[in-house]
Amino acid sequence: MGVPDFIARYAPLVVLHRDEKLLPGSADWFIERSRLRWATGRSLDGDAVPGADGQVSAGRLGASSENPYRVGQHEASALTRPLDDQPARGGKPPLEQGFFLSLRDSASARGAKSASPDPSLYTGATTYVDFDEQAKAITYWLFYPGSAPPLGILRAGEQIGIRSRDAAGQPEADEAPEEVEAALAAASLEEFKRAYPGLALEAEPTVATRGLMDVREHLRVVAEGVRALLRDDQVLHEGDWERITVYLDESKPEARPPAAIVFYRHSTNTFRKWGGVEKEETHPVVYCAIGSHASLPSANFGFIDVGDAGGPRWRTWEPDNDLASIREQPWYGFGGAWGRVGRVRDSTGPLGPGAHWKHAAPRPRG
Repeated sequence: MGVPDFIARYAPLVVLHRDEKLLPGSADWFIERSRLRWATGRSLDGDAVPGADGQVSAGRLGASSENPYRVGQHEASALTRPLDDQPARGGKPPLEQGFFLSLRDSASARGAKSASPDPSLYTGATTYVDFDEQAKAITYWLFYPGSAPPLGILRAGEQIGIRSRDAAGQPEADEAPEEVEAALAAASLEEFKRAYPGLALEAEPTVATRGLMDVREHLRVVAEGVRALLRDDQVLHEGDWERITVYLDESKPEARPPAAIVFYRHSTNTFRKWGGVEKEETHPVVYCAIGSHASLPSANFGFIDVGDAGGPRWRTWEPDNDLASIREQPWYGFGGAWGRVGRVRDSTGPLGPGAHWKHAAPRPRG
């Protein structure tokens, strides 16, 4: 495996959705199928990067490279993800410029099929681990070559109707009470804005809606705005980095059970004490939301991300999979986008793991 036993001991069991079309894959698998480009703002395809006309070299992407890809004064490990305005960028290059990996074949966004003939299992992908010695925290990184918006937004009308009837205890053939539908629509909108603020802002209607009846139409308009950002294959963006962090016991990290875990869900985090986490032996169970791949503590968590308790099991620590130290990967610290440039920031490939960004959430106290 190449990682210490205590790291493998707490590697997650990831439960995928049985209808998931955008499967996992390794970062190397993605790089092998990609071109490296430089965004210019003139077109979504960008310009060629010197020396990257053929197969992209993973060893020239990361922070440890002695011969990195370079455009002008910008190395591939500098934070240049197009449209990313976070402070670590330092104001250069302009927002519309930067490195990005773009799949040569859009079908590759569907990821790697399971290597197991058993439909109840998923095997064949790599999970990357990062141990923070000072924080006594292990972050497990999961990679998916493509991502879609949360199903609860794409199917807002259908989902609200079903949840409203369930909440009211009504049969499927009946119409749900309007006030129940309105309350659930409002809760779904609020959750979407907290978990996916950038995407919610892009999809927001130009005219604010008001009143009890308007909130349901507001949700439907937002859903249509999200759909308008999708490619023809229903992919929102190429590349998707997801993670969980396990916080070990601070006094005896290798001897005592962990203290807590955090599930990352784009712009929100969910903390759970170790004793309250669903586990298979020592391995925390993570429900992967269909499409968005948000990491959830339970299959029915929230309104907009949809998990599946009966989906295929991805036991990340087993021999048919792989656990690898992320800091030893030659591409670690690539500062461009893991995926093609979209029309907006949230339809552009994400920033991947690096020493200067995407740190673990602070250890929970109490």
